[in-house]
This record gives sequence, structure tokens and C-alpha cells, in this order.
Amino acid sequence: MGSCSGCVDMFFSACGSHGEETSPVGPSIDDVDANGLPRGWQVLEFHDSSAKTQYTVEMEGGRSAIKAVSENSASGIYIEMEEELDPEMFQQISWEWKIENLLTQGDMTQQSGDDSPARIIVAFHYQSDRASLFRKVKYEFIRLIYGRYPPGSALVYVWDHQHPVESMFDNAYTDWAKMVVVESGPSNVGKWVMERRNVYEDYRLAFGNNPPPMKFIGIMTDTDDTEERAVAYYRQLYLESS
Repeated sequence: MGSCSGCVDMFFSACGSHGEETSPVGPSIDDVDANGLPRGWQVLEFHDSSAKTQYTVEMEGGRSAIKAVSENSASGIYIEMEEELDPEMFQQISWEWKIENLLTQGDMTQQSGDDSPARIIVAFHYQSDRASLFRKVKYEFIRLIYGRYPPGSALVYVWDHQHPVESMFDNAYTDWAKMVVVESGPSNVGKWVMERRNVYEDYRLAFGNNPPPMKFIGIMTDTDDTEERAVAYYRQLYLESS
């Protein structure tokens, strides 16, 4: 992985280029907590979905990976940034993923079909100076209840079954999350695929301005709308400095 060769034991690390020091953001994938998740990762739940996707750390092809099994369920896992990472400095994100099957139904542009066998979520901090009055009131209300702001925006990199690669559109439920199709169709099903995206440029294309600091990065496999089953694997998730 070029400049990330010093991070191979870390599931998620911020990596310097050209031999610079690496700065771990998360612990090793093999360091699991009582729930079987990599230590430091939290569950991302949705109030309208009672069933949760199951995430476990397993050996896959001789290397550790997070396995996600979704059966008419929806939830993700994520890790928050220990410090505010500037996307202008850490522009590149890369990862490896594999799916066992595509979904046969659904359309991510519709709420009735907003499912995918695999997603990578990059969420960014809320910035009040970019928000409408209505959104400011809404976010202040959320902060009063939960003690902090939710993310202000997000890029969601998706493995889809029908939309062409490089398609970009609003999430079916909110325009603060933009969906970016990076794999589509059956050609790579059952294979490990490495992806690399420029988060900084993708954000500028999606939202029309520079990205705020990153808040968290997550993974998600969900099938609650289509009521199907999907199995996916994730590993080697990195941020790289430009």
C-alpha cells in the first residue's frame, strides 16, 4: 500500500506519505471488546429498525477482517476521530472489501429500497455557519438532548447492484449524506477489492465547498428495506496524508 506499509497491523490508521510517521486512530482489529467488536468501535443504530446487522472479527483468507451479516436488518459500526482530522491534509481514504452476494431488489435513491451489501461512511463535523436557521434550531435541540451535535454531513461509499460506478446522489432520507457508487454489478462478487478515494475532492464535488474536519468513519451492511440477506467483509481501512 505504498506509504501505508508501516500500518499493516492496524485496521484503521492515519498514515503519512513518503515515509512520514504513522499515527494510529484506532486499535488493532484483533483487539476486540466484550461485544466482539474492535475496541473503540461503536454501534450505529437506527430507531426505525429493530433488527441489527451482526459484526464480528474473523479470519478471512488468512487475515483478520470484520464480517457483517445482515438479514432484514440495519445498523453499522463506527469509530470517532480522537482529534479533528483536516481532510485537506488527509485527503485519501483506502480500504478492502468483499461481498458474498448482491441484493436483487431495491433502489438506493428510494426510501423503500435504501439498502446495500457494503458501505463505507465518512462523517464530518457540523458547522453552524453553514446551516440554515431551521437546521441550527434542530441541531441545538439534538445537542440539548444528547449533549453533542450529530454529524453535519457525510460521504457514503457504496457497493450497489444497478447504478453505474461514480454515480453520486442524495441519500434517500436526507440531503446531508451523499451516496457515491464505487462498485456495481456482479463482476467482483466474491473477490477482495481494494478501493481508494480522494475524500477532499469527493466532498467538494458532492457539496460544493471544502469539507469540515472528519468526525467518524464507519462501515455498514443493511437490508431492512428489501428484507434480503447480505454478507460482507471489510479490512485495511486507512487515511493517508497528501
